[in-house]
Amino acid sequence: MARASQTVPMNLPLNLFPHPQPFSRREKGASCFPLPSGEGPRVREGSWKGPMLPAYAELHCVSNFTFLRGASHPDELVARAAGLGYTALAITDECSLAGVVRAHVAAREHRLKLIVGAEFRLADGPGIVVLASDRDAYGNLSELITTARRRSGKGSYSLQWNDLSTSLNGCFALLIPTQPTSLEHAWR
Repeated sequence: MARASQTVPMNLPLNLFPHPQPFSRREKGASCFPLPSGEGPRVREGSWKGPMLPAYAELHCVSNFTFLRGASHPDELVARAAGLGYTALAITDECSLAGVVRAHVAAREHRLKLIVGAEFRLADGPGIVVLASDRDAYGNLSELITTARRRSGKGSYSLQWNDLSTSLNGCFALLIPTQPTSLEHAWR
C-alpha cells in the first residue's frame, strides 16, 4: 500500500529491452538482478530483500525539471530505481531533455540502463511519451523538441499530431491515458 507522499508509477513489463542473462539465485540478505550491460547478476547489500522480481523498467518518469509536476532530482530517481532492482529507468520530462545529463551520470554510477525520452501534450491529440532507442533516435527526439519549442514563446511548446510522422525513426511512442474527470467515469 502506497503512502500519501509516494508516487505510484504505472507499471509496465519490460518487453522492449530484453535481458540476455537470466536471474541467478539470491544470496541471503541481498538481491540479485542482471546488469544492464549483460555482464551477469549483481548482488547489492541493503537492497530489496523481498522475492525475486522479473525484469522491470519504469518507462515514464518525470524529474524536477518538469516544473510543478516532478519532485525529485534525476540522480535521486536513478538511485531509487537501482535500489528497487529496476533493470532500466526512462527520464521523460515534458518537452525537455534537461534531466538526462544528471540521470546519465547517476546511471553510470549505479550501473543502471538509462532510457532517454520526453513527454508531450499534443494540441490536437492525446499525451504521449517518446523514447529514444539509440543515438540516431536521440537526435530525432531532440529535433522534435526543437520544433515544438520554436513554435511558441519562452517556457511553452506547441506540437501537433502530424509532427510525429516526420523523422522519429528509432523512437517508441507510448500513449498517456487521459484522466477521468470524476470517480464515476473510472468505474464505467
